[in-house]
Amino acid sequence: MRIKVEYYGVAREMLGKLEETLEVKEPTTLLELILLIAKLHDGYLGTYLVDPATLNVRVNYGLRYLVNGQMIPYHEVANTFLEDASTVSIIPTQAG
Repeated sequence: MRIKVEYYGVAREMLGKLEETLEVKEPTTLLELILLIAKLHDGYLGTYLVDPATLNVRVNYGLRYLVNGQMIPYHEVANTFLEDASTVSIIPTQAG
């Protein structure tokens, strides 16, 4: 299954690219995708998204996750299943 990930604002600056397409197993939740992104891009972006000590997604009210344009609350990332060809956007609110 292929998922397009778009990066905005500080997340884009940390990674140095606008987007990427990731191959993931089916089924995959948004939480699993965030953990994969953190693992692939350890360092600033990885620790920005995930607490390395607990492997929990950081509750950062200045950061939003969208799946196909729909905002997903933090308490729903583990329950949000992604479909093939979904687009996930990682948007710091400072990005506008």
